[in-house]
Amino acid sequence: MGEDMKTTRQTNMPHRIFRTLALMCVSVIALSGHAIAAPAASRELQKVPAFIEKNRQKKDVMLNEPQYDSTAKVYYLHYLNNIYSNEDFNRATDFLAGLHNQMKGSGAELILYVNYTREDAARYQKSRRFGSATNIPGRCRRLNVKCPIINVDKQSVRDSLFHNHQSPYGEPYTFAYPHLRAIDADGKVLAYFMLSGRSVRMIQPHTRFSRVVVRNVQNEAEWITDAIQSTQSFLIKMAESETTEE
Repeated sequence: MGEDMKTTRQTNMPHRIFRTLALMCVSVIALSGHAIAAPAASRELQKVPAFIEKNRQKKDVMLNEPQYDSTAKVYYLHYLNNIYSNEDFNRATDFLAGLHNQMKGSGAELILYVNYTREDAARYQKSRRFGSATNIPGRCRRLNVKCPIINVDKQSVRDSLFHNHQSPYGEPYTFAYPHLRAIDADGKVLAYFMLSGRSVRMIQPHTRFSRVVVRNVQNEAEWITDAIQSTQSFLIKMAESETTEE
């Protein structure tokens, strides 16, 4: 009887191994199907993150390797304009890593942009031996802040990010002014911001009335920090409500 049981076990062993392998294969296939489905959903990006991903490898557009939240509801666009000397560049960018870290997980993101033309590049090549000119693309790549940094020199880039931006009086706003604005994930303008004395005013589209959102700016060189921190919750809720209405 012992020999019979042993023989039976030996006979059934291949079947057990086959069943185990079959179950493992089914589990792997199921998990693989689930894993493949997730990226497919993530590829359905809204216009702003889709623009970033499309241009990620274009060195003349994206001046760094961006790390950002592609599911953010609000994107703050900040113009780095006065950065053509090393001192000015440091003053305009030293605080940005801390600001961006504070924004993580909030539902809001930061995008920095510059207008670095061929003429700018030529001037840098002529004056770099004196040490006063700034290699803007190089320094942008080395910044501690890792949010997207975009060059808006190309008209196609400006059209993508600044389409239909206009003042309350119907005049077009270029990328150069205001220096800070907020858009939703589809590029719709939510607000413009202006520094007025030591106060920050916010103007929403389709209204001629501005309201003070920061009354006592702590550091005028870093005023966008105050502007963003005081408005991001409000603008995220606005973006979410408009999405729900649609």
